[in-house]
Amino acid sequence: MLDIALNSTTITTSTNAIATKVSIRSFMVPPNLIDNILHQIALVVNRHSVIGGYFKVLSRNKFGGILKTKGGQMDISDKLARAFELQYNVELTNADVYRHTGACAENYAWDGFAKFFFGEEQEELTHAKGFQGFLKDRNRTPKILGHNVQLQEMKEPAEMIALAMTTENLNTKGLYALYEMCVAEKDWDAKVFLQPYLTIQRQSESNLFDWQQRLSNCGSKAALFILDEKIGG
Repeated sequence: MLDIALNSTTITTSTNAIATKVSIRSFMVPPNLIDNILHQIALVVNRHSVIGGYFKVLSRNKFGGILKTKGGQMDISDKLARAFELQYNVELTNADVYRHTGACAENYAWDGFAKFFFGEEQEELTHAKGFQGFLKDRNRTPKILGHNVQLQEMKEPAEMIALAMTTENLNTKGLYALYEMCVAEKDWDAKVFLQPYLTIQRQSESNLFDWQQRLSNCGSKAALFILDEKIGG
């Protein structure tokens, strides 16, 4: 029995191969650090084949919950796995939206906007890869759910940015719903994984809002061409 105590938190793993007890002096640390410590200890313990198998992280304080692994990989509930699979598909769909928007911009010689939207497409694909990797670590393979996107052709940067803003708003709502589900199921590792994506969402929405404001201030085609150069970097 391996028993690691950390600020009223216990990590327990059972094995017939060894019986060891290690104690760590209790000390106060921030909640986020506790989450990271528990995750890292879980990974370290699970790498030792002599321990292996199945273990739980049990906490007696408000940061408590259960972190499970089976067969050398972290486990995840079917409900949460399906929610992550859906978000994986949302990221792929967002990439399609940005690719279409970039193509429209390119077709109407808004080269700067085209560069911006194609860059956003790659970012969404990177996000999708991140969610695929998260599920892979839990021995899950996400299915592609047929994200066929049918969008109208757009000629003006204002309507392109408006579509991008709507896309990001919907994505933010979905990510926060997924985050709340992680908290409800006490899957702290999943919660920590999502936090950087929520930060990116806030930055993306803020950036698009700024471009919307600049577009609304453009009173001529000449001003639009200047803005096109700026957004293309």
